[in-house]
Amino acid sequence: MMSRANNNDSIPSPDTTSYNTLLSTLLRIGRVQEADALLWRQWHHYSSSHPDGDGDGDDGLDTNPSITTPPPPPTTQMCNQLLHAWTKTTMTTTATTHNNGDDGVGIIRVNSLWALMQEYGSSHGFGPDIISYNTMLNAHVHNPPYVQDILDQMEQQNPQQQQQQQQHNPQPDRNNNHVPSPNAVSYSTVMKAWSRCTDDSLDGAQKAANLLQRMRDRGVRPNVICYNTVIHAWASRGRWEKAEETLWQLLETCSHHGNNNNNKGDHPATEEHNTRMRPTEYSFAPLLHALSKSGRRDAGSKMEE
Repeated sequence: MMSRANNNDSIPSPDTTSYNTLLSTLLRIGRVQEADALLWRQWHHYSSSHPDGDGDGDDGLDTNPSITTPPPPPTTQMCNQLLHAWTKTTMTTTATTHNNGDDGVGIIRVNSLWALMQEYGSSHGFGPDIISYNTMLNAHVHNPPYVQDILDQMEQQNPQQQQQQQQHNPQPDRNNNHVPSPNAVSYSTVMKAWSRCTDDSLDGAQKAANLLQRMRDRGVRPNVICYNTVIHAWASRGRWEKAEETLWQLLETCSHHGNNNNNKGDHPATEEHNTRMRPTEYSFAPLLHALSKSGRRDAGSKMEE
């Protein structure tokens, strides 16, 4: 259909919405490889007609010679959808393949698309935004040092004052001209990476706890997921005292917000934040499990507390 449109003046050429709709449809029905091929062909044909694009066909795909009208460039939204889809395919394979030194197809495609967005996206309108960065962090969650490096870059490129200003305007950055400030999702994802780290020499639990403090220092409000991740990191290593300490921090934070915002008619954003701060079963279960395995004589009384 797109080929017919490009060779028939009576049929409008596909626009951004057309490509976005087709890519979304392919992803919705699980045809990730076809969606990937669509985006890379779109970029190849677009860049071939622009001297500042690569135009070299390095994507390894066969081009369609019947397409004579250059398509529009991909959008950040399209790239984010594809990044998310490939990331989902890595969730069931990354743990095994990473340990075996094999990145797997999903990670390879994520990295290729990420490189494209970083190298050409800013100058062609599809540079990575906060959603792109957070998806990239999630794709590499089994590689703590790597995601820590990305988070460090996000912090270094955004001074604390700018980070605090963003809390009042948390919309994704669509300017495509700089590295976005990390948000709670960014921090919680890297915390999760360190929490799952099996290399004891890297002290993953302490690094996760350090990130909890770092985000507070930068004015980013931790949510219950951040606290739960640190609690799990300590408890899974038998450090129930540290897990308990973090749980009390969560309870005190929740109590503080509850006391300051206990009037009816609170702003919806405030009410939503209070809901995100409420402890869940995952706040208590790791600590209870660690206590039960501690061998302490007073474990029972500590669990009752």
